[in-house]
Amino acid sequence: MKGRRDSRQARAAALEAAREIFVAWGRKGGQKRTQQLTAAERKAVASAGAAARWKGISPAERSKILQKAARARWAKVKKVQPKKRK
Repeated sequence: MKGRRDSRQARAAALEAAREIFVAWGRKGGQKRTQQLTAAERKAVASAGAAARWKGISPAERSKILQKAARARWAKVKKVQPKKRK
C-alpha cells in the first residue's frame, strides 16, 4: 500500500508543478518556454498532461481507442511510383 501512496503523491506533485508552470505562463508558451525547462521538467509536465487527458476514460475504452489508432497507423500505405523503363 505504501508504494501506491508514494506513487499517487508523486503524480499529484507532478500535476501541481505542471499547473503552476501553466498558470505562470498564462496564455504564452511555445519553443522558448520549453527550452527554459530541463528535460526532467518537460517529461514531468508531459506525463502529467497525458495522465490528465486519460483520467476520465475507462481502461477498456482506452484500449479500444488505442487499438483504433494503431490500425489507422498501420493501414497507411505509401504510394510507390512505378519505375520507368528505359
